Amino acid sequence: MPKSNDTLQPWQIFRVAIKTIPVPELCQIFGKSHIRTIYLYGQDPDTTEQRCKGPLEQLRQMFDRLDERGRGDVAMAGIAYLSDNLIDEHPHKVEALQKTIEGEVNKDFAAVAHMAKLIDEQADPVAVKLALHEAKEELDRTYAKYLQGLGQ
Repeated sequence: MPKSNDTLQPWQIFRVAIKTIPVPELCQIFGKSHIRTIYLYGQDPDTTEQRCKGPLEQLRQMFDRLDERGRGDVAMAGIAYLSDNLIDEHPHKVEALQKTIEGEVNKDFAAVAHMAKLIDEQADPVAVKLALHEAKEELDRTYAKYLQGLGQ
């Protein structure tokens, strides 16, 4: 299965998850008794010596091996299963919005400014990509707040 340079890496996904979901809840989801394991899943492999191969990497490896053995159809079915829950009846419902649209817009500016700063500093492309995703999330939240104001 070909790699895409336009996606977050597994460790980046876990880093966002750690910021979004309480770590004890992540431990429960993944059946881990040690909080440290969850944090290790979110470590950048280029900057850390100690790191665990996370569940996303394990799934990817399994899907790659299925594909190599002529069962790419099963790998794709697994991916479809994982993404099935993401199709939401209310795609613009976002939790914990700012009280005003101005508050959301200010967060948009801050997220874009952070990304621009990383670009100006010629930061690692992975860091810029993560900032891009965070900025997009902020824009989605602003749109959700806008729709909320319209009563939708």
